[in-house]
Amino acid sequence: MSAIIAVIGLVSGVFQSINTPESWMAPPHVSSTKVRVYSGMSGSTSESTSGNIPGVALWDAAGGFIGKAMGVYNYVIDDGKFHDLEVKGKKASAEYLSVSAFGTDGLCVAAVAVTSPTGYKAGWFGDIGRKCGAPWYPSNLVIPGSDPEARPACVWIDQDGSNNHPYTGLTIHLPSFTRAGLAQEYNDNIDTLCRSLPRFSMWTTRSVHMTLPVYYADRLEFNEDGSDKNLSAILDPQMMQSETTAPNDPTGTALGVADGPSALDLAPVAQLAPSRRRTRRQSQISRPRPQPLQNQLVVSNVSSHSARELCGSRTSAGPDFVSLGEGLFCDMARKVLWPVCSEEVTAACFDLGGRGLRVVGGAQHSETDPEGWLELRVRSEDGGSRLKSYRNVQRWS
Repeated sequence: MSAIIAVIGLVSGVFQSINTPESWMAPPHVSSTKVRVYSGMSGSTSESTSGNIPGVALWDAAGGFIGKAMGVYNYVIDDGKFHDLEVKGKKASAEYLSVSAFGTDGLCVAAVAVTSPTGYKAGWFGDIGRKCGAPWYPSNLVIPGSDPEARPACVWIDQDGSNNHPYTGLTIHLPSFTRAGLAQEYNDNIDTLCRSLPRFSMWTTRSVHMTLPVYYADRLEFNEDGSDKNLSAILDPQMMQSETTAPNDPTGTALGVADGPSALDLAPVAQLAPSRRRTRRQSQISRPRPQPLQNQLVVSNVSSHSARELCGSRTSAGPDFVSLGEGLFCDMARKVLWPVCSEEVTAACFDLGGRGLRVVGGAQHSETDPEGWLELRVRSEDGGSRLKSYRNVQRWS
């Protein structure tokens, strides 16, 4: 029987320890560590549906460098798929992980699984980044056999910022996402997750050659369930050492700028189908903003996916989104919600078949009939705007 690995993720917006079969992780190797990276979605200027393979680096509990694996510029991870990276180095259990974007094709990381040659296994879900204010989007990745079913969100990393993503990588303290008691701790005090630099951070400058902050291992204290014994200590900079080792950084200076603040306060969801006479607040919400994959539309029949939540989040980023369960469409450029047209709703709605906004039921678009359709527009590179044209429609179920 396959062993069960518990990983902390989100279930209905609440942190929970999710039991997963080890089959979603890479098989062990006697002398190297395997890091399996899952893509939730990806985006580039060419509107591709895949992302460049990132680079990874690993450290042990004391901050000792284990090894690294370079990313790949000319190879990609398709949406909802994974790629295994092999880290050759000393035979040790990896407790700290760095994931760094490679290439110009941004990647939305949905999950990472680490298999050490010692037998230690750990995983991380993109839901963690979503809760801590990272750019995020739903994913159609299902962790098979997990209980409850895990369909984690993903977080965007991009090496050159060409897709309007500010973060080039992330760092993770793996044991912080395998101790069951920490799930309730994060629910009660999100700062112990998002404001503790070694635990999880998004970085505006990150590469496999850089070190990362780690805890003084001998100062960590835990309760029987694995939660932190002293919550204030986990936020104390004195608990953190930055002098780790890396092959191209022998002095151990922690490079890069960590930027992973807690961002639980979601922006107000815009009113459905705002009228032409908008308030100042509505106008601000409706101003087009750059989004990755602007020519794609995702239509989801997954009950846990919410267009309302996606549209209401300041940090969500990705293509326009339809939740069939909610009957709602999110215009991601303006973060405005519209109902999906149906037999009951025939006006001021998003026509899924016509892929446009219908203002008056049954009317056709024409220059002399501006009340027929509202145009969906995106911001152009020159600062203007242009009509949206969905060249790719993904259907998730």
